[in-house]
Amino acid sequence: FRYIAENSIDEIKYIIFPKNNNDKEIKKIVRLFRYNIDYFKESFPHKSKKIISSIKKNKINVALCVSFPNRIRNNFLKLFEQGVFNAHPGLIQFYRGRHSAFWAIYNDYNFGCTLHTMNEKFDHGLIYDQIIIKNNGIESANTAHILSNLARLKIIKKNFKKILHNSIK
Repeated sequence: FRYIAENSIDEIKYIIFPKNNNDKEIKKIVRLFRYNIDYFKESFPHKSKKIISSIKKNKINVALCVSFPNRIRNNFLKLFEQGVFNAHPGLIQFYRGRHSAFWAIYNDYNFGCTLHTMNEKFDHGLIYDQIIIKNNGIESANTAHILSNLARLKIIKKNFKKILHNSIK
């Protein structure tokens, strides 16, 4: 979040955190921004009338999803004219969902990170960018997961401004 906070003037309107996130951690993240930013704690944003009406009222056209644990419904995704981009810690054409690092290690396959638009299917959508990490005998899914999360930070840094300014190709 530090990179996002430092590289957005006032373009980020708010952040949606899952309900189980720690309040102290959320407040630390919100303080990173040099301007007032609102946040919601909601595990199922597509069910929240308050969040939906705020998106419509503020005419928010694009969203970035990072580590959201629950499936976000298509009716919510369609609220964003430019789409919802997901930085997924895995190669979605091979492994979807939370345990992509485990399956990559289990099957002795490469792992990494994918930036894609979200759609009605889970971890599907148009792929805009990927970082592929060769599996050179890594035996720990935890190590693969950490490396995939570092790749996710790189992919966000590389594409963040393009997402904000609708210039991602």
